Amino acid sequence: MSSNNSRDNFIIVIRSSDERTFEICRKLLELQALPGTVTYVNLSPFKTALEECYRIAINSEKKWLITADADMLVLPDSIDLLVQHAEQMPDDYLQLQGKIFDKITGTIRKAGPRIYRIKYLPQVLEYSINSKDNIRPEGSLVTALGKQGMPSRYLSSVTAYHDFEQYYRDLYRKAFVHANKHRGLAGQLIQRCIENREYDTDYKVILRAVMDGLEESGVVSIDTNMFRQKSKKAIELLGIDEKEPFGDTVNPKEVLTSIQKKQPLNNTGPVYFSDQPPTNKKYIDSFLKILKRDGFLRGSLHSLGVLLERIGRKMKLHQ
Repeated sequence: MSSNNSRDNFIIVIRSSDERTFEICRKLLELQALPGTVTYVNLSPFKTALEECYRIAINSEKKWLITADADMLVLPDSIDLLVQHAEQMPDDYLQLQGKIFDKITGTIRKAGPRIYRIKYLPQVLEYSINSKDNIRPEGSLVTALGKQGMPSRYLSSVTAYHDFEQYYRDLYRKAFVHANKHRGLAGQLIQRCIENREYDTDYKVILRAVMDGLEESGVVSIDTNMFRQKSKKAIELLGIDEKEPFGDTVNPKEVLTSIQKKQPLNNTGPVYFSDQPPTNKKYIDSFLKILKRDGFLRGSLHSLGVLLERIGRKMKLHQ
């Protein structure tokens, strides 16, 4: 566990669209943060919410911004893990992200809470404001800035469960978009639904959404407003009622424990990371500069030493 001093260095902002798990998400994060350092935004479209997160962080005068969506249930010690590895990144790196276990697809994938270096956020905010909106505004933004000299780092660790205990309407919307935008996943999604729908009604809704998404040929957006009537109709046709909200007295640890029993994770191995853009080009450019300055023999020896030092640091980090 990190000390209170390290927890003084970050602020957490939750992006919410009235998800069923907002309060659980918030309480789980508050267990890993100092009082008053967890806040939220509820704005649409997502690009607007993202930019407000950056503004809040800039005004906080903290070192790190951690962002999480309200459909993510963060695992214990995940925030400490993010801060620990963020502190070990080179100074020019913008952000770091772990992985999630995703209920709809049944896969572990690169997503989940991010930790940003706040000193770069004024530039990030300006770039975002001047960029067009798209279906993945944050991912597109991070990728573009990586190409401009602010790389990102991605950890192998699962830091959160994603889309567990959500409203049927939200599961329908997301599964519909998955099926429409990533048709190669449709067979996998359908098989998962068939295997699980008898004991988990979520998968009856997801299956309906996948089938509807495959039939859709128009432009599809993740925007909740576009799906309000579509999801309502689908849920009625299935003969089920929408889930009740969680009460204020919900115990977040009990909810997380229940999910972990149904979907256990093996998250105890060593932590590996990958960098994007890959850092090989950076090493090559540095090597060529040294060769030009010091000559071939001396420059080669120097560059080899630098490379071995970097490899050593990575091996130490992975232990």
